[in-house]
Amino acid sequence: MEDRLIKGVFQKRINRFVVECVMDGQKEIAYLPNPGRLYELLLPGMELYLKRNSSHSSFKYRVFGINKDGIKVLVDTHHTNHVARELIVRGYIDSFRGYKILQEEVKYDDSRFDFLLGNGSKKILLEVKSCTLFGDKTAMFPDAISERAKRHILTLSKINDRGTNGAILFVINSALVKYFLPEYHTDPEFSDTLYFLKDKIIIKAVKINWSYDFSGWKYGGEAEIPWGVFERERGGRGAYILGLFLPSSRDISIGGLGKIHFRNGYYLYAGSAMKNLDRRMRRHRKIFRKVFWHIDYLRNFSDFKFCMPVRTEDRIECEIGAMLKECADGIIEGFGCSDCNCRSHLFWMRDDPLSERSFINILQYFRIDRLDRKYNL
Repeated sequence: MEDRLIKGVFQKRINRFVVECVMDGQKEIAYLPNPGRLYELLLPGMELYLKRNSSHSSFKYRVFGINKDGIKVLVDTHHTNHVARELIVRGYIDSFRGYKILQEEVKYDDSRFDFLLGNGSKKILLEVKSCTLFGDKTAMFPDAISERAKRHILTLSKINDRGTNGAILFVINSALVKYFLPEYHTDPEFSDTLYFLKDKIIIKAVKINWSYDFSGWKYGGEAEIPWGVFERERGGRGAYILGLFLPSSRDISIGGLGKIHFRNGYYLYAGSAMKNLDRRMRRHRKIFRKVFWHIDYLRNFSDFKFCMPVRTEDRIECEIGAMLKECADGIIEGFGCSDCNCRSHLFWMRDDPLSERSFINILQYFRIDRLDRKYNL
């Protein structure tokens, strides 16, 4: 790479596109050219690779990549297109072999696509997506709701009637994975759109492995897309983890449990809904005068932080609770577990769980790595 990369250490995310890091012992503010949530990458202490911006930029530095447990992950989404261009030019991808790049940044209807490819009279309109979310064997996209990505799929599926094929290329930042799936937990609309239109567009997921200093990459082949797993797991059922924040300690009466003292801090609740999962999660955003579940009592005094689904055909609420107990700083005995043998389904954490690797690992296990074991991937 032409520009020298500078190492830093991640501290916190200030907003969607700005992070705080430490470089050579000094705190710096850097631009993050990636709109994803990046929960599993932006953890305190993670090693960053940054580039110096031009003097015209509002930020002196921008984040280029992150070291995730020895795997280098590109987070500069603009640079992903450089990788895709090389993949196409070198003929690595079967479906695009023999095609030349005719145009970049192609406007089509109300969208803009990355490449227009041509091979004689045949043309392909191609959109490229950077995939930074992966577990041991499976990668997923997106890691945040993406209306833009869904719109791209819808547009690409329609252009077959006009003599040009539509295609989407997912570039996975790990050559160790074997499979790719749409991230149906977080963005079921994009995932369903990709699934139901999969026969109308070309879908490719390829793997790359970055060198230790991001100076180059190696092609790792194509990832398989196990649509059968998607068909069984997707849908409006499963479990969820509700995150609440209690600003100050207080005693709260919890139905038949009586009065309980709650310390200020973060609370994690393991719940489930084997139908209407999204409606159940939306309910937890609200405050109700008429309470029904144990969690409603606590919710009325707490700030909503997040509600993360794990869409599955399996009943895994108690399994989630057991793993949350291991990473939590405290447990509220008997809470939310009247119909099972668990000690509790509510757990207390002193610090924000989204900044704790132990919690993020649990989320990754249930959303991604659990599939490897269940389906022998």
